[in-house]
Amino acid sequence: MVTEFENYADIHDGVSGDTIRAAAQDPNQNADVIAALASELEDDDRGVASDIEGDIEAGTRSNPQQAQQVARDLAYKGYYAVGLLTQFAHHVDTFDEEVDDLNRRLRTTTAQRRRPFLNMPDEDVPEYSETWNQVKSELRPEYEQADGLLEDGAEDVAHRFEQGPSAERMKELVNAGFLPLVAALQFPWIKYTDAELVELRDELERDGRLEEFFAAPVLGTSSRDIERLVELARRMDVDATVYADALQLMYVTRAAESAGIDLTTWDVTQGASGVADHYEGTYEYYAQLYLDNPDFRWAAMASMIGPSFAAGFEDLEFFREIADDLSNIPDAALPPALRGLNDLAELGEQDIAFYEQTFLQMQKDIFYDASMMHEAYNELGMDGIDELREAGLLGDDPQQEAQAYESWEAIDTGSRTGDTDLLNEGNAGLLYREQHYTIADQYDDMRNRPVTGEAMTYVMGVVGQPSIPGTQTLGQVEGGYTVEIDTMPLVPGVQGGEITVNLPRGNISDFDTRWNLIEQDTLPVFLDLVENDPDQVEEILNESVRDRIDENRLDQRWPDILDSLVDGKFRLW
Repeated sequence: MVTEFENYADIHDGVSGDTIRAAAQDPNQNADVIAALASELEDDDRGVASDIEGDIEAGTRSNPQQAQQVARDLAYKGYYAVGLLTQFAHHVDTFDEEVDDLNRRLRTTTAQRRRPFLNMPDEDVPEYSETWNQVKSELRPEYEQADGLLEDGAEDVAHRFEQGPSAERMKELVNAGFLPLVAALQFPWIKYTDAELVELRDELERDGRLEEFFAAPVLGTSSRDIERLVELARRMDVDATVYADALQLMYVTRAAESAGIDLTTWDVTQGASGVADHYEGTYEYYAQLYLDNPDFRWAAMASMIGPSFAAGFEDLEFFREIADDLSNIPDAALPPALRGLNDLAELGEQDIAFYEQTFLQMQKDIFYDASMMHEAYNELGMDGIDELREAGLLGDDPQQEAQAYESWEAIDTGSRTGDTDLLNEGNAGLLYREQHYTIADQYDDMRNRPVTGEAMTYVMGVVGQPSIPGTQTLGQVEGGYTVEIDTMPLVPGVQGGEITVNLPRGNISDFDTRWNLIEQDTLPVFLDLVENDPDQVEEILNESVRDRIDENRLDQRWPDILDSLVDGKFRLW
């Protein structure tokens, strides 16, 4: 009987490095929860400080402060334990890798030594086990050395457990890759000197761990914690592409916190009812951007139009009724895109879910992109936009990147010099980016959906109207279709009329059609309102987003839409 060298799982009832790391997941998650609690308590403390004053302030603040310290201490110890468990798992992995190598060599060397016996009589051939055990005996010192190193590692970890956490020991765990950097940076007393950062960067580059070291933390990490990660990367003069994901997440998380949005629950597959708080929060966020800085005109426009956009995807089931109503219009007056009205009237639940989730994803994608850029500019001005460009976050191709950068340059220059034309040009550039780069593909995906896509996206253009006072529908801007009707068919040529049906000639999902509507009507009407009646803009933006969405629901607007669809006049032939 022959046996190989035993790995850690063989010795310890199936325990491996992976099972040790898995065992560390629960304490790691608990430490995350406790750390988040500490951050919330810190916010409570700040809130108390801003809301009260006088003799009761100190007493009122003491309880949140004490609870915060307890939570931070618990989280600190929890992360330390997770780091040590991960370190021990690494020792186990190293031992197992050495054992795997020894067993490979054991098999290979045994086979090599048996080759000379292939042509010998069986009685002259030594037992296989004899050769095996001889080779194993020769390799045993290496096995015992590996086992000794594992024992040393276990003793070191046990000793560190006894010592307890300290800033230096936490940094050692982080630097070795046993603890995420963002976990350690939650604690203000863990600081890196410039000399330490130079040494750390050299080590990370040498080991090829630089990108892993600055990887973005999980959703739900506070913006303050992500900011510490980004600041460390900046201090180390790391290329912005290395920490690009963390940089974007920092800005988006900061915006989400301002808007009261929980990024961890923003799942568009839940449908509109499941994420209503999220998209309502985005429009409140855009409104506040403008109210805080009226140069952010794109944000005002996004907040004003947003409720009509949201009303559209909340009303998708109503599109069945719309298809029935439009089917009463004479076929001669219907554009080719509406030949699928019967299919649209039978719109299935899977189709509705597809269109709804696509709209919701478009809305989410806009927030991620726009909030990132606005937060970067708010923090660092054009230096923030420069950093986004260096990180590759302004676009996948040079044209897209240049278009965004030039838009922010125009906004920045217009803001500093009072040049309204430049300001409008830059904000229009952000609108172009949104329509041409951020969501254009998703519009195409909806239009290209088999059976219902063409009719569905066409009807979107029929009923859609930006919720900005004075704007028109796509059909009104494009002029509609005019049809001559003989009103006395029994006496031809005596009396007739013209009916203009204000149906679009193009499809709103097509970028050129959509941008033409924006350039000809939506944008100039909005800019006129901003420049000549800013009080009305502020009044609209201060209204409840939910109220504005409800006002734009189709059950409120459909009778007026039907009335506006047809213009007619009678005349004698």
